Amino acid sequence: MSILFLTFNSEFRSLVIKPINDSTNDEGVPLSNRANDTPPYQGVNFLGYHTTIPETRDYHKRIPDDYFDKSFRIISNAGMNIIRYLFTWESYEKNPSLFISELKEVSKYADKWGIRVIYSNDQFHISSWLDSSSGYGFPSFLFKSNENLPYDGGGASGNKTAKLWWTAWHDRNIRDMDGNDGWALQAEFLKQVVKVVDGHVSTMGYEILNEPQVYNAGDWEKIGNYNTYISGELRKLSSKTIIFDRQLPSDIGGPILALPENMAKMAPSNTTNTVFKTTLFGVPFHCSFAEARLNTAARTAQLSSSPLWMGEFNVGITALDPIADINQTEINLFIDKFKEIKAWGWSYWIWSFRQHPSNIKNYDLVTVTENSIKTTKYFDYFKNLIFNEKDIAPSKDTICPTAPVVKINGTQPGTDYSKSTPDEPILINAVNNSILVEGEAYDTGSGIKLVQTRLKDSPYQNVNHESPGDRSKWSSFIPATNAKEENELIVKVEDNAGNIKYHTMFVKIVKGDNRK
Repeated sequence: MSILFLTFNSEFRSLVIKPINDSTNDEGVPLSNRANDTPPYQGVNFLGYHTTIPETRDYHKRIPDDYFDKSFRIISNAGMNIIRYLFTWESYEKNPSLFISELKEVSKYADKWGIRVIYSNDQFHISSWLDSSSGYGFPSFLFKSNENLPYDGGGASGNKTAKLWWTAWHDRNIRDMDGNDGWALQAEFLKQVVKVVDGHVSTMGYEILNEPQVYNAGDWEKIGNYNTYISGELRKLSSKTIIFDRQLPSDIGGPILALPENMAKMAPSNTTNTVFKTTLFGVPFHCSFAEARLNTAARTAQLSSSPLWMGEFNVGITALDPIADINQTEINLFIDKFKEIKAWGWSYWIWSFRQHPSNIKNYDLVTVTENSIKTTKYFDYFKNLIFNEKDIAPSKDTICPTAPVVKINGTQPGTDYSKSTPDEPILINAVNNSILVEGEAYDTGSGIKLVQTRLKDSPYQNVNHESPGDRSKWSSFIPATNAKEENELIVKVEDNAGNIKYHTMFVKIVKGDNRK
C-alpha cells in the first residue's frame, strides 16, 4: 500500500511529491532492513481539540478553521511522516458528534498531506472526574457507582484513590452504573474510532491506552491480559498496527520489578503487527538514567517480539531541573540513540494549540492563534535534523549496559535499591558476615562482557551467572566481616564495546537481627 508524501524543497521553494511505501524506503530498501538507518517514521505528538476536551472543563481558545490542513502541511513539508494523535474517551462521551467530526477531518487532511496517524487513547491522572483541574481520560460514568472513587478524589500516581482505580481496572472490576464491564465498554468506544478512520490510507494504527499505572509486580501480567482483550476486539475490525504502552512509574527494577522480562508481559498474546511504545523525558547522555531507560525499553521490545516506538520524548522536568530547554545538539543525540536501538520511529512532544508555562517552552512546537499557526525554533531543530540527517554521525554501540539490583539479602521487603543517598542509606543485615546481592544485566548492543560487585575500598569480584551461557541474571556473595558500617555497595557492568556503567548504593551494614 502506498501513499503520497509531500516534502518541501527549501532551495526551490516548491512541493515535491513522492510515494512512500509501507514496506520500502524511497530507494526500494525494505524498512525492516534499515538497521543502521534513520527510523522510518518520524514526527510529532499532536493534540486534537474536540477529541481532548475533558468532561469537567472546556477550552476557551479558538483555533483556525483550517487548523488540521495547515498543520499537516507544515509537518509534511518539514520531512515528517507520522503523528501520534491524542484523543480521550471522556471527550467522546462529552460530545460524540464533535468528536467524530474531528476524527473525519484529521483523517481527511492526513490523507491529503501523506501523514501516517497513530490514534492514541490518552489519559493523564486517569480522568477529569478524579482530577478536575488537570486530569483527562476515562469517562465519569465509570466512577459514579463507586463511593471509593469520589469526584476530585485524586488521580495522580501517589494518591490512594488512583491506586484503588488502577488495581480495580487491571482486575477487570470497574463497571458503570448499570453493571457493564469497563473493558468491554472501552473496546466498544475504540471500535467507534476504528469505524471512522480505518478505511483511510493515512491510518497507521491504534494505541490501546497511554501509560497504565503499575503498583506491584503482579500488574504486568494483568496489563497483558487487558491488552490481549482490547487488541482482540480491535482485530475484529482492523488489521492495522496495534500499539501497547509502557508503564508508569518510569522505574528500572524497584519494588514493582520494572525489568524487561516483566515489562514484556504487557504485550498482547498475539504480537502480529504490534508495536511497543515507550516514553523518554530526559536527554540520553552517556550512562545516564535516561539512557538506561532507553536500553531497558529496547530490551523489552526484543523480548516482546515487537518493534520499539519512541512515542514521546523531550527534556524532563524535575525539582533539580525545573526549567526545560533543548538545543540542536541534544535533539541530534536523541535521534542518534534511536538509530542505535533500531527504533521503529519517533514522535516529539508536542504540537499543541495550547501554550505551556515559561519554564517548559521547548514543549511548544507551534504558536497558534485564531488566525495563524507559527512554528517555533524547537520545530525548526527537527526540520534541520531531517534535512541534514547525513551530517549526524553513524550509529555505533555507545549505550551503556544496565545491571539493576533486584534483591539484597537482609533488607526489608519492598526496598527500592535505586533510591539511596548518603543521608538515607539502605539498611542491610549482613547474614553470616556476607551480603547476597542478586540482579539482572542486559545490553541491546554488543552484549554483556562482565558484571562485578564490591564494597567501597575492597577489590571487585566477578558475579555468578545463572548459567554459563546466560548473563542476564547474576548473584554475588560480598564478604562483610571487616566492612565499615557506613559503606557503599558498587555494581560495575561492562559491555563488549567497552561501555562501563557503575551503580552505587549507599548502605548501612548491621549484623545479627538488630535493625536500627
